Amino acid sequence: MNDQSGTAQLLFLEETAIRLRQNGFTVEPIEDHHLPVCWEKGRLCRISGKGSVLYRQECVDAPGAQDALQAVIDTAKMTSEYMAILEYAPQLKATGLT
Repeated sequence: MNDQSGTAQLLFLEETAIRLRQNGFTVEPIEDHHLPVCWEKGRLCRISGKGSVLYRQECVDAPGAQDALQAVIDTAKMTSEYMAILEYAPQLKATGLT
């Protein structure tokens, strides 16, 4: 993994963490390009820097856990999509701000 790719992955994980916190999830510090996500006092899943959501079946067997997992998947996907769009968006320039 080159530095630019690693930086983009960390930025993706940081942005995803912000969105997940806004949606009521608890996130742990990023470790090895993975973002651990907790729900109701336990770890629900991990999100990789490339956008994959990794989980253990026993972590999503509790009532409501499948819905929570789907919310995490949707959030990661949406974050990945808007970051890809921003990457190709023209840079804005401000003038007359003196």
